[in-house]
Amino acid sequence: MAQVMTRMRLTWLGEYSNSRSKKSTYRKVLCVVFTYLTIMIGLALVQEFGVLKYVPGSWKYRLKDTYFPVITTISFVFFTLWALYSLCMTRESVRVRYSIRQKPYYCGCEDLCCSAFCPCLTAAQLARHTGEYETYPASCCTETGHARGTPRL
Repeated sequence: MAQVMTRMRLTWLGEYSNSRSKKSTYRKVLCVVFTYLTIMIGLALVQEFGVLKYVPGSWKYRLKDTYFPVITTISFVFFTLWALYSLCMTRESVRVRYSIRQKPYYCGCEDLCCSAFCPCLTAAQLARHTGEYETYPASCCTETGHARGTPRL
């Protein structure tokens, strides 16, 4: 998704912008994903090894059992909402740019339905639609998914 956003010159929320913020879209998306993963892994380690709340008479610390599910749920909900919104907006931006109409049976919610129920397939579809993989080879760990020097749209 980050590669498609960068290729289409979108912001980290999948929206068009005239500002300079679209130049660092790939890095921002990676930061959001790695921050979420770090928080979730950190919370899992804290819960597993029992840290944060001092138990009198013991050197052990424990995370209060009621805080862990709340923090985990809040983190998951915010990350999921961001991912859904940004993928939906990216798909809409691609449709607008390439003049692709929505299917009538989605009642105007095609981008939302595809992003919510098939996010991996939606991201793959966007990557294939916006990239010239027959002309330019795919490349891993680049901002656009193509080799460096490949012209952008």
